[in-house]
Amino acid sequence: YSPIHMVNRYICGERHVKPNPISFNAVADVLANSGDARRAEQVLTLLEELYYNLGNKDMQPHVNIYNTVINAWAKSGEKGSALRAEQILLEMIRRSDQGGEPNLRPNTITYNTVINALAKRGKPGLAERAEALLRNMIQSYFNGEEGIKPDTISFNAAIDAWACSGDSRAPFRAEQILMLMEEMYELSNKDNAMQPNVNIYNTVLNAWAKSREQGSASRVEQILSDMLRRCEEGEQHMKPNTVTYNTAIHALANSGYAVEKVEGILLNMLDRYNNIGDCKPDKISFNAVINAWARSGDNRAPSRAEHIFMSMEKCDVQPDLYSYNAVINAWVKSGQKGSASRAEQILAEMERQSREDGSNRFSVKPDTVTYNTVIHALAKSGEPGAPTKVEAILSTMVERYRNGDVSVKPDTITFNAVIDAWAKSGERGAAPRAANILGFMRKQFRDGNLVDNIKPDARTYTTVLKACAFTRYDDERDEARAIAFRVFKELTTQKGMHPNGYTYTMLLSVCDNLLPKDDEERRFSLAKIVFERCREAGFVNDYILTKLRTTITESRYIELLGSTEQNASRFPVQWTRNVPEQGKALTPKAGNSFNASKKRHDHRNAKQLLKVKDVKRKSA
Repeated sequence: YSPIHMVNRYICGERHVKPNPISFNAVADVLANSGDARRAEQVLTLLEELYYNLGNKDMQPHVNIYNTVINAWAKSGEKGSALRAEQILLEMIRRSDQGGEPNLRPNTITYNTVINALAKRGKPGLAERAEALLRNMIQSYFNGEEGIKPDTISFNAAIDAWACSGDSRAPFRAEQILMLMEEMYELSNKDNAMQPNVNIYNTVLNAWAKSREQGSASRVEQILSDMLRRCEEGEQHMKPNTVTYNTAIHALANSGYAVEKVEGILLNMLDRYNNIGDCKPDKISFNAVINAWARSGDNRAPSRAEHIFMSMEKCDVQPDLYSYNAVINAWVKSGQKGSASRAEQILAEMERQSREDGSNRFSVKPDTVTYNTVIHALAKSGEPGAPTKVEAILSTMVERYRNGDVSVKPDTITFNAVIDAWAKSGERGAAPRAANILGFMRKQFRDGNLVDNIKPDARTYTTVLKACAFTRYDDERDEARAIAFRVFKELTTQKGMHPNGYTYTMLLSVCDNLLPKDDEERRFSLAKIVFERCREAGFVNDYILTKLRTTITESRYIELLGSTEQNASRFPVQWTRNVPEQGKALTPKAGNSFNASKKRHDHRNAKQLLKVKDVKRKSA
């Protein structure tokens, strides 16, 4: 860089070539914008060397270049970059306070950059550091330092630090900072730089929206209502915008609120947009509500999702891929008669549009998620011909991917759903076809001919067992049983892969369904092997015991277990050690895990905080 060349030439005696601090700052700024924080700091180090060690008084570093280097670290994705920015700030404070270097006194830009850097990292502990810096700014400002005047950026960054922290205290601390800002605004004779505005309130709303605290959605509703009231009373800086409403929609949708309330916020937006012209809903608004209906389990979900989808056009909002996928998901989750056919129709419409002229603004090309969702719908439907349809969809995905379309890259989920379609179909040849798809996955993964993310998992093998277990035709049962035990053996030899409770359930179903009822010895012999493997693996649950009891006679059951007991909790804990807590007395679900623990904040503090805030609002 020219300033460095200038320095080298100057040191070598070319006195007519003389860089200055502005030159160094320009180079550091270029490096900051490119994300190279380390080299930006090296430029600062070189400037300090010229001034402090070589005695060049024209090279005195100024706060500006320190701000530039701090900004470089703030923009850097390097581990520990936010803490490095904070260290430089603290060193500037020390040197300006104790070292007699007032030119290094941090200013508002310095603090704001560091606070924002800490906020964006979103790690535990950094929010407290960000808030501490804000309070340091406030103290310095009240001590007469006009150059460290906190502004809306300062407060917003500190609130955002809490919103992004994942800390259970986050929404309460965010509101405390908001209250502090309101106090500062009053004490500063209503300085506009410290006036809480819609962006500040949106960040507080975001803190509540991300919180898992009980009552967080209610608090979001209260804040939104308060913003609307104050706006109507003339405080236009409090006027809610699209971000405000979208944050409220997400908060209510994620908290399990009645989906009608979630949609109600969108309808409120539409009403304001149609009557006042503000708060136009965007794709985020519509998609969040469509997704809320999809997840609701309400039997109205598909029709409401499609209604909202159609409303996008009336509002001149272009549906995107997420919009289409959310509507398809609403149909699939509903399980209603004809839902799979409707999902197919939407997919066909997407494919038709994607083939048309790209100028069609509603043209959206299906992706892997779209295809996987439709495949799952068909598999779950049990409709005649479903396996053939899903294999046709899989072939389309494979062909398009091989032709360079990475957006439809089939994955393990895709293949598992296709196998599941065969397993649930009961059609002739289901078991060998499921096994062939497994073999295809193994070969493609091993050879790397298709994709690198279709490695079979425990669910793949278990679903093939399911296809075998529910073979309906007598002349196919021997082959299905042989496939089942071969596939189970393959599963047990795969590195890092283990059978689970559902696997053993399916294998016992193979013994129960595919062996003649009067062949007591063979049924007992195979069931005994399966159960003992299950017991050793620690996956015995009530459903396993029930399935075992239907497979073998009562006398054989007593011989194997010592009693007629079918409650797994009555047996040694070693038998059930790997069963998820909810699965000990329920049908096991492959791959599911549960975590019932939740951290809760002391709500007495919350109530006190909100009470104080309400009192202050009334007094204002």
